[in-house]
Amino acid sequence: MGPSKADDPLDAASDPEAGSLPGFWPARVGLDRRLSRLGWPGALVLIATLVGAFLRLFDLEGVPPAFHQDEAGPAIDAYSLLHTARDHLGHPLNLMGFEGFGDWPPSVSVLLLMPSIALFGVEFVGRSRDDGNHRRPAHPDIYANGCRLFDRKEIGVTAAWLVALLPWHVHQSRYAIQPSAVPTVVALIMLGMVWTARRQSNRAAIATAIATAAGIATYHALRVQVPLMLLVGVIAFGPRLIGMRRSILAASALIATISAIPSA
Repeated sequence: MGPSKADDPLDAASDPEAGSLPGFWPARVGLDRRLSRLGWPGALVLIATLVGAFLRLFDLEGVPPAFHQDEAGPAIDAYSLLHTARDHLGHPLNLMGFEGFGDWPPSVSVLLLMPSIALFGVEFVGRSRDDGNHRRPAHPDIYANGCRLFDRKEIGVTAAWLVALLPWHVHQSRYAIQPSAVPTVVALIMLGMVWTARRQSNRAAIATAIATAAGIATYHALRVQVPLMLLVGVIAFGPRLIGMRRSILAASALIATISAIPSA
């Protein structure tokens, strides 16, 4: 038997009894209560997120010392799209992918870079800052996965700190390349699958389908990894999924399938 809803650090944050006071700042008291409900796990995960962000964002102009070729390609495509609505080879904007260096990388990374390029230019610091900000949420995601899978807050906290301090992840994250987004995407999809099955949540099922669509469109390897993850999830949680609304499951499967068609 797992812990009760009142003991669950994730459900405590959404307890409707937390309430709020009327007035100009109606959510202030509710936010304070939610943070207090998280207690020491939430504080430790917040510290892990800040430490991980510092390790990944400090002195980006000097370390690594130069552009990686896989950083330069999406950057120049994003810059060209902003000014001409075409990539650097003259292909018009599309949602399936850009030619790049002949490897046809998915378009999501290029599209996500466009606001950063517009604000900071095509130089290194602007790109790396943008990509680093996209990766920081991996720590709370990993914490939530640990809590959901094992019903133990200390496992989630330990996992979040391992990701924050993992030398390989720190090194890889300082390069603004597509594989750097994989841990965050995988953690989100895993959390969505577990949350859907454990709570039989319709909203979680739709959110998982959207995360699946984003994952498939983010990096080549995820086009294979994500369907395998979903297959394992269906096998592991099949009995619990049977009790959910068929229309929600069908809609989720349709979203994931349609998102995979352009990447096929």
